[in-house]
Amino acid sequence: MTTHSVRASRPLLRPAVVAALSVVAVLAAAAAVDPVVRVIALLLFLIFGPGLALVGLLRLRDLWRELSLVIGVSLALDLVVVSAFVYGGNRSSGTALAVLIGIAVIGAVGQVLRRAPGQGAVS
Repeated sequence: MTTHSVRASRPLLRPAVVAALSVVAVLAAAAAVDPVVRVIALLLFLIFGPGLALVGLLRLRDLWRELSLVIGVSLALDLVVVSAFVYGGNRSSGTALAVLIGIAVIGAVGQVLRRAPGQGAVS
């Protein structure tokens, strides 16, 4: 089974992972959990969440190219959102996290809505 056919058989895997990362990030930020667990949960979301939601819309075939773009896009979005809040005078980390979760959820919903049969993948 090729990489492309594995992805075609699990079209909702990426949006489900984004949703799970988002829920874990919210729970880690809001609940009284161990600081180590909070850091790991938030880092996983910040490194993979927004990028996984948006890069999945590109439908890349190469797994390694996709993974490198996921990490790069996630970190770039993190930087842009946090910088915008700092320059705007709002230093609330909770608000920045909420914006990043919103971006990730919108991207995941876009992936679900875009799953029409017959659309090709970008190489």
